[in-house]
Amino acid sequence: MRDLFTNPSVSFAYERGWRQGFAGAGFPGPDIEAQMAMDYFAPSVALSPSSVVVDMSCATGLFTRRLAKSGNYGRILGCDYSDSMLTEARRRIKADPELSPKSLKTSLDLVRLDVGQIPMRTESVDSLHAGAAMHCWPDL
Repeated sequence: MRDLFTNPSVSFAYERGWRQGFAGAGFPGPDIEAQMAMDYFAPSVALSPSSVVVDMSCATGLFTRRLAKSGNYGRILGCDYSDSMLTEARRRIKADPELSPKSLKTSLDLVRLDVGQIPMRTESVDSLHAGAAMHCWPDL
């Protein structure tokens, strides 16, 4: 399944149709979903300027961007296996003036990685978001 998401056409279409289809499955929409995640994270990060939040399998950065714009975290890591998804995420981040390094209070990085081999130290992440992505992971 995850190989589908390495296709540049799928990356291009992800926010232009694919993700909108989630409403039919009962998802409330990216803005509400992001707020739900931030509400859930609040006790563990306590709005700390040093908190680290990972958006695992971030795709085009749909939630990565929202988490970064909130200003609630010290660092956001958008991680994905797919180069084409990360390319689209970079394009969208660069196109958004609210995400320019001068405007952003949060450090924002995109990282290509395999969820089965996460190169992060134990306890180096305060919260992890994985929105509708676990079906692509080889081993939960």
